[in-house]
Amino acid sequence: MGLRSGAGKLGSFRDFLIQRVLEKPDITMPELARVLQEEHGVTADPSTLSRLL
Repeated sequence: MGLRSGAGKLGSFRDFLIQRVLEKPDITMPELARVLQEEHGVTADPSTLSRLL
């Protein structure tokens, strides 16, 4: 079971995260987590970002 894709706390940031990956295809998940924290004040584990994307 579990939440449907995109329904968690990061669902509203999915487009933002995808855009970051498109801008820098070699970005790592820890770097992406740091960008999310810096720009939106949202803390997320890199593994959670990986599952979302």
